[in-house]
Amino acid sequence: MLSPIEEIKEKINIIDLVNRFVRLQKAGINYKANCPFHNEKTPSFFVSPTRQTYKCFGCGKGGDVFQFIQDIENVEFGDALRELARQAGVVLKREDPQIKTARQRLYEMMEITTQSFEENLKTPQGETALKYLTDRALKEETIKKFRVGFALDSWDALLKKLRASGYKDEEIEKAGLIISAQTDSGAGSYSKTSRFYDRFRARITFPVMDFSGQVVGFSARVLPGADEKIAKYINTPETLIYNKSHLLYGLYQARQEMRQKNFALVVEGNMDCTMSQQAGVINTIATSGTALTQDQLKIIKRYTENIVFSFDSDNAGIKATEKAIEMAILQEFNVKIMIAKEGKDPADFVKLHADLWPQEVEKAQIVMDFYFDEIMQKYSPDSLDGQKKIAAFLLPKIKIIPNAIERAHWLKKLSELIHIKEDILNEEMKKVKDAEIPNLTTTKNVSTPKAKSRIEDLAEKFLSCIKLSSIHKLSRDLSLEKIKDADMPVFKIIKLMQKEGAWTGGEDFVKKLPADLQKFISDVLFEQETKEEKSGHGHLTGEDLVFFADELKAESEKEAGNKIRGAEIKKHVQKLQEGQTK
Repeated sequence: MLSPIEEIKEKINIIDLVNRFVRLQKAGINYKANCPFHNEKTPSFFVSPTRQTYKCFGCGKGGDVFQFIQDIENVEFGDALRELARQAGVVLKREDPQIKTARQRLYEMMEITTQSFEENLKTPQGETALKYLTDRALKEETIKKFRVGFALDSWDALLKKLRASGYKDEEIEKAGLIISAQTDSGAGSYSKTSRFYDRFRARITFPVMDFSGQVVGFSARVLPGADEKIAKYINTPETLIYNKSHLLYGLYQARQEMRQKNFALVVEGNMDCTMSQQAGVINTIATSGTALTQDQLKIIKRYTENIVFSFDSDNAGIKATEKAIEMAILQEFNVKIMIAKEGKDPADFVKLHADLWPQEVEKAQIVMDFYFDEIMQKYSPDSLDGQKKIAAFLLPKIKIIPNAIERAHWLKKLSELIHIKEDILNEEMKKVKDAEIPNLTTTKNVSTPKAKSRIEDLAEKFLSCIKLSSIHKLSRDLSLEKIKDADMPVFKIIKLMQKEGAWTGGEDFVKKLPADLQKFISDVLFEQETKEEKSGHGHLTGEDLVFFADELKAESEKEAGNKIRGAEIKKHVQKLQEGQTK
């Protein structure tokens, strides 16, 4: 009988799993993509369908389906196990509530809360909220799809419900669902029976979901007619499972369509997103009223390199997206922009012209064309003042374009429009201060792998040969006694090979290794496969094995000799120093 881990591995194909996060391309027997864990232009991230593993030869990350979820979601093994079990339909043994992880309990609280808010919307207390949603033309199926709900006008309705479900006040506070009255002097009167009160009260709730559809937080809107002093929207604070800079509203519903249509429509608000998807543009996501972040752009790039920005038609909406456009261009997205012709925002336009919305999106302009049109409407290219102002507006936007050919294209267009030579404009562009945007070429917690020493390289090449099923009696033939005391993983493997004596094939031998050495050798063999595919050369042979073994032995003897000589020199120096002190 298979263990739960084995059953999950049987049911979840790593290609399908990874393909949800990055756009994989066939590369020989494997698949490749730009690594989701560090910035790169040339793919060094490979996924093997036969081994059911992944490996990035740029940053070094690699492993199986469990390790991938741990890496991509930054979670512990237990959380990755539960998530993959849920996806695979594998039932894990019932857990003691006392030993559930804090993360898992947060997910459970969020689900209970979401269901409660959904139920509230159907009650008499939720009538005003439901009327607002239907007046905005939101359909019942859309409300269900996005799990829109209503938080009651109560100081502790949710708090009591979660307490009754077995959660402690401190846990509920860490989920961002309640607030300590001691830390919020502007709260007004609150329940006298508790020092905590509900964060979301008398608000329409929009759940924010992670990649797997689990609710991790909320964005909540006041009811129409509420006091104008109250914030229109409030959001869940940062928690163990909610990091707003790594989440996008509607992404769970949009991600497949983003890949299929090969572009993402980015809007500002939750209603903009829900209405746009309702009108047929399912590949719509929202920033939930906050500034788009670099991390969010990296997430979008897993699915597509094409973005259409659609924000409010007023000047504030256009200004708000300029920074996002700059960051997207620096990350080498193909950027377009659209401004709804009628109504203040996309949701208003969809309410009036739902059938026209997909066509409006199709009409989106390349962002540089939009900028050219915008500035040319304000100033004349025939006057000196106009030429200077047009150039001052466009040159900074041209300068940030990473691709030299594209940059040259727009510089030529500017030259033709304002009748100024390209070399002069190029000189002016050099004077433009670089955009104050953080360096996008580095990623936290990713280090460049250390260059291999010759002995490490030889050792790994030697290991690359052991997949040959025709090799027998390796240890006797190769006489590798000189390296028996070495501490590198490869030498531990060789010692096990020597212990086995006769050996009938790579796969059989690998299964006998400890887990850490299995991963090590899997990475080595995976790397060799990708090198062979790139170079077009055939597999290594038994002759290669003997050659690498001989070289490895000689290099080890040299290294051992160097260590002995180094020790002798050190001992001699110490004697000299002792003699000088006497």
